[in-house]
Amino acid sequence: MKLTQSILAVIFMVAATSCGDMKGGDNNNGGDEKPKTYGTAAEAAEAGKADMLKAMENGVNFGVDRAKLESSKPGQPIMKQAVDFNALLQADSSTNLERMTTGEAVTAVPFIIGPEVVSIMTLRNEGNQFAVGTLGDAQLSTELNTVSQATGGAAQGKVTIYEIPNLNATVYAVGDSAGILYYTSYNNLSPRQPLRAPELMRMLQAEAQNFQKQFGDEIKKGKLVR
Repeated sequence: MKLTQSILAVIFMVAATSCGDMKGGDNNNGGDEKPKTYGTAAEAAEAGKADMLKAMENGVNFGVDRAKLESSKPGQPIMKQAVDFNALLQADSSTNLERMTTGEAVTAVPFIIGPEVVSIMTLRNEGNQFAVGTLGDAQLSTELNTVSQATGGAAQGKVTIYEIPNLNATVYAVGDSAGILYYTSYNNLSPRQPLRAPELMRMLQAEAQNFQKQFGDEIKKGKLVR
């Protein structure tokens, strides 16, 4: 049953990011159809939430309690950034993740009840508008909720998510110009325990260099994600 529900969830998410997001009316333009867009991230998130609830009625399992999802509200949008792997390889302990992004950013919106993160979804930027993207990332939701609890809810509105390719590492940066702490479950670390930038960078760079030694040739051949 769990396998079937997981397959349904994947199918639904694909549909939500393609045909399911198409504008209403007569669409006879084939490939010219455009996704339905919204003026604000909150509006797009509410539409995505409605899609999730409808899918859950049909047995799709997003790993979230339906009653909690119904009661939740969109939280502050979060920027989800990709890190340049080559920049990480060449970094030193004085560099931070903020200086190594590829410029590819996705907007993520958590569904919250107070300090609790119930679920999360990503949005696609369509010019100055937003379209529904991926729905209900269970791992991201769980980790972001743990970080929120660890910071007493202070993470809300002050968090950036960084994805490190090849390492499959996700890092949550919490704070502002006054100071940033980092949280991650990578390498069996606890997402409840904060890390300072130098400590985090030493670990990530060591892991990146080890990965490069083992799989550098495969990367050059285009066999692995870069």
